[in-house]
Amino acid sequence: MILFSLFLFYSGIQYIVTNVWVNNLEEKNIRKLAVEIVGYMDDQAYSLSPSQLQKTTSFLERLNEENQLIRILDHTGQPLITLSQNVPANWVAPRTVVTQTFELIRYGEDKLLVIRCPFGSSPFQGTIEIVRNLESFDSLNNLLLLTMLFAGSGSIVLSAAGGFLIARQVIKPVQSLAETMNIVRKTGHTHRVEFTDNGDELSQLATIFNEMMNRLELSFKQQNQFVEDASHELRTPLAVIEGHLSLLQRWGKNDPKILDESINAALTESRRLKALVKELLELSRTDGDFGAKQVARIYPGSVISHTIQNFMLLYPEYTFDVEIESIRNVQININPNHLEQVLSIVIDNAIKYSCDNKVVEIKGKLTESEVLIIISDYGEGIPAAEISHVFDRFYRVDKARSRLRVGTVWVYRSQND
Repeated sequence: MILFSLFLFYSGIQYIVTNVWVNNLEEKNIRKLAVEIVGYMDDQAYSLSPSQLQKTTSFLERLNEENQLIRILDHTGQPLITLSQNVPANWVAPRTVVTQTFELIRYGEDKLLVIRCPFGSSPFQGTIEIVRNLESFDSLNNLLLLTMLFAGSGSIVLSAAGGFLIARQVIKPVQSLAETMNIVRKTGHTHRVEFTDNGDELSQLATIFNEMMNRLELSFKQQNQFVEDASHELRTPLAVIEGHLSLLQRWGKNDPKILDESINAALTESRRLKALVKELLELSRTDGDFGAKQVARIYPGSVISHTIQNFMLLYPEYTFDVEIESIRNVQININPNHLEQVLSIVIDNAIKYSCDNKVVEIKGKLTESEVLIIISDYGEGIPAAEISHVFDRFYRVDKARSRLRVGTVWVYRSQND
């Protein structure tokens, strides 16, 4: 509608300007013709004999044009000479004037430009009438109007089609965003919008949406990771507490020493559970970035002994071969709960994959710059291709596994004191 209104306004102005210009041109030409005829007739006014009128007629015939009428009137208004080309004399009634007149009249559908000029003086006075039919001018105007209408209609159709295509192109990112949001609403999955960097607000909106989906996906992963961490990390201390309580229920409550030992172990594991929950919450918020935290130096021997005692209670059918005297008086930088977590995870896996040989070895070794804790079992082993995934969270080797090294896993290294 805006384009149509602008085109209509422009075409209207152009049509009016063209009309005025052509009218002025026609008026200028007919006035010039009238001046030329008046000058000639003034020279002949004293001797308008029949022979002179014949000469005048020949002169006027040369001046007359198509769609034009030239008429010479005497002082009574009687036509002396009438020359016409496609303009009937009865379209305009003859009329004498004393001063030049100019008018635009209509006869039916034709538009006529009429100029009347007096000429001569006593004893002869007359009037010159020039009538010009503006048929060609009307044809030009009609052609111009028709051209404007067709050109304008075509321009509007083309501009509307172009505007529609451009609008679709502009709205396409919005549609893509809406479809993606609808998929997310229905399925709950974190889909992404196809991004095209056009440098506009829609590109910025798509970028913001994708970043928001990245954050949501990270949040979902952290929640799932928290659940997995919690189920994995809390299983062992809960099993230890359950084992001690089962021991007390069966016969240990009548033995003060066993009762005291089991209660202390349960309290210790309860505190460990509390610390694990706190660390798991921190892990879910920080994704396990504890590199910047300062930890105290501890003796690993007591932590190793406590962890092995818990597993001995849980798995009495297993033999735990412990040799840690070489590192018992050495300090290392690690949180004791973290060390117990690591030991529990590796020992638990060693028990799971020990097969028929139910022996787990735990050895401590001291080098010039490192403290090594070595846990070995006699199970299936890990294929060489899977070694790089050992530290991936909850990674499992499901296929049959060949023996790479007899159940040895290098769990922790630290500079010795």
